[in-house]
Amino acid sequence: MGFRDQLTEPGCLPEGASAACPAAPPPIVTGKLLAIAGETRDALVMIERNAQPQVVRARATVDLHAAHIGQTVVLAFEAGDITRPIVLGVLRGQSGWPLPDMPAQVEVEADGERMLVRAREQLVLACGEARIVLHRDGRIDIKGHSIVSEAVAVNRIRGGRISLN
Repeated sequence: MGFRDQLTEPGCLPEGASAACPAAPPPIVTGKLLAIAGETRDALVMIERNAQPQVVRARATVDLHAAHIGQTVVLAFEAGDITRPIVLGVLRGQSGWPLPDMPAQVEVEADGERMLVRAREQLVLACGEARIVLHRDGRIDIKGHSIVSEAVAVNRIRGGRISLN
């Protein structure tokens, strides 16, 4: 029996009544998170419907991340409408999409004009062979095949001691 078959409850009106019973909202269901789509960050979730897997696009009440892909999510339906699923959360105690290095606690603040990213020990920005590493003790390492420093006005290098080559 599918969701559409569950629209009325037998026996909710006295026998012989001609009016239909109010539609019962679909139950809360679970599905597998397949992807997080586009700028709206909608969830693509595979659910079982009429014993067939079906992929639905759903809004979410929680922030979903790449680490959640492959995990089981809980869905409800807005106003009982099966075409308007909403992800309520991710079930705990399961592993999702394997990440090579699970990220530690990182704090990010953004207000539209500035973004602040904080890490406890080290913050690394890397792309291919290029990398910038910020260390807790104040050291900054910049490594790359070639490094360009360019300024329209003055380009200053200051330090207690400067070593070239």
